[in-house]
Amino acid sequence: MRARLARTLFAAAFAAGAAAVLAGACNPNVYDDYTLGGPGDGSGGDGSGGDGSGGGGQGQQGGGGSAGAGGDAGLRCEGEGQEACNNSACQNCDADGAGSCETDTSISSTNCGACGRSCLTTTCAGGQCQSASVTSGVQVSTRLVSGGGFLYWVSTPDQIDTLPGDAVYRIDVANGGQVEQAYVPADALEIFDLAANATGFYLVTDQGVKTRGHGTTGELTTLSAPEQNTALAALTAPALARISANENDVFFTAPLQGNTAQVWSVPKAGGPAKALTTIDSGQISMLVADAGGVFVGSGAKGAGDPGVSYVPNVEGGGKSTVYGGNDVVVGDFAVSGDDLIIVDTSDTSDKLVAVNRVDKQPVTLKPNTSGPLRALAADESGLYYLAYDLSNNKTSLMRVRREPGADSLGEPTTLLDEVTGAARNLPLALDASWVYGVSSGTTIFHVPK
Repeated sequence: MRARLARTLFAAAFAAGAAAVLAGACNPNVYDDYTLGGPGDGSGGDGSGGDGSGGGGQGQQGGGGSAGAGGDAGLRCEGEGQEACNNSACQNCDADGAGSCETDTSISSTNCGACGRSCLTTTCAGGQCQSASVTSGVQVSTRLVSGGGFLYWVSTPDQIDTLPGDAVYRIDVANGGQVEQAYVPADALEIFDLAANATGFYLVTDQGVKTRGHGTTGELTTLSAPEQNTALAALTAPALARISANENDVFFTAPLQGNTAQVWSVPKAGGPAKALTTIDSGQISMLVADAGGVFVGSGAKGAGDPGVSYVPNVEGGGKSTVYGGNDVVVGDFAVSGDDLIIVDTSDTSDKLVAVNRVDKQPVTLKPNTSGPLRALAADESGLYYLAYDLSNNKTSLMRVRREPGADSLGEPTTLLDEVTGAARNLPLALDASWVYGVSSGTTIFHVPK
C-alpha cells in the first residue's frame, strides 16, 4: 500500500444505505398546520400530539391542554386567525396578515427552522433539514469537487483491488445521482489532486497534468507531460502537488527540490507550461484560481512562505503575501466575493479570517473555536464549515452568513448536528443547492444550503 501524505485511507465500505449523520431529537409524527380545538376527549376533536389518533381519526391539539387518549402531547401550532404563538417554532409563514402562527418550523419541509427555508428533497426534523446519502459504500481518497452538474472524487487500488491505478468517479447530480466511473486508467496511475469547473475535470498525476470535458469519454488529454516538465517527472512528494483551474488556464504545483514547490500554469487549450514562481513550504494545503492567477496556501508551520500567497499568471512574475506570518499554518481557504476566507490553524484553537483581496487587510471573523475547523467552503450564500466540538467529541456542519466586507459573522446555523468520521483532508463541496460532504470515508451525503 502506497503511503500518501495527502490522503487518508479508509476501512471497508459501509453497507449500502448507511446513515451519514445523526439527527437531533424530534417528533416525526407532527404535521404542518393545525387549528385550535377543544380538550382531548378521544373523539377526534384534538387527537394526540404524537399521531393524532383519538377515537375519530387524526385530530388536533387542544389549546395547550393535554392530548386525547392514544398519544403524546407533542409540539403544536395554533391555526389561522390566532393572535400569538404558543411555541417559538410556530411562525406565520403564509404572511397572510392575520397574525396567525400556522406553521411548525421544527418539521415543515418548506419552512425548516425559519420561514422560507426549503429542504428540497429531504425532510425536516428539529428545525434542521436532514441529510440524505447521495451514495454509500464508496471509497473517497481525495477531496470532493463539483463542476458542470457533477461531483467528482478519486478512489485508489488500495481501496478497490480491481483498479489498475487511481480512478476518477463522479455523481451526475442533475440526473438522478448515480455513481459513474468517469475515468479508469488502463495501467497504474497515481492521482495526487483533482479540480473541476464548468467545462471539465483536471488531475495532477505521476504521468502529468491531465483533463477531460464533462460530456466526453475515453482517454484523458495531457496538458503537461513528465518529459516536458522535469518537476512532474520527479513528482514523489504528494504534499506538494495541487491543482486548480480558471476559465482559460490550469494551475498546478510540483516539487522542485527539498521543501520547495514550483507553481506552474498551462493553457486549457494546450501549449507550453509556464513556471510562475516557487513556494517554500513542506506542504501545499490548497490552490484556488481566480481570473488573473492563483492563491497558494501553505500548510507547514515555520515555512519560508507561510500562510497564503497570490501568484499572478505571468512567467517569472513572483508572488505576494496575502496572509502570513512566521507561525501561520493554513488549513482550508475559499474565495467569497472580494475576500479570501481562511482557516488559520496556527493556534490551539482554529479561527476564521477574512482577507480582502485588494487591500489585504485581515479581519478575524471567528476567533477561538471550541475545536478544529475540519473543512471550509464558501460562496455568495455564506460560509460552510465542519466544526469539531472537543467537549462533546462530535463534528457539526455549520453555515454562517456574512455581509460583504463585514467585520463579523452572523449567528451560525447548525445544518447537521453530527457528521460521523469527518476528515480534515476531505473538504466540503458546494453547488447551487446543496452542501456535500463525506461521512466515515464511505458515504457521500448532501444537505440543502
